[in-house]
Amino acid sequence: MVTPFRQGSDASNKVEGVYTDGAGDTFDVSILALLKRQGLLTKEKIATLPGRDDAAGADGSSQP
Repeated sequence: MVTPFRQGSDASNKVEGVYTDGAGDTFDVSILALLKRQGLLTKEKIATLPGRDDAAGADGSSQP
């Protein structure tokens, strides 16, 4: 089935893509650098950071 071209609010628009390879890596490294500068890049300090909800403890052991 061929659909005729439609103009209007539901017509798709051309957009140019943006090169983002490595953007996440750069963000992650920035966070690690900040933690290191603040003395928070140790297992003990990381274990106390708010929002930490993974299953591994600061010593790498599993939590119940």
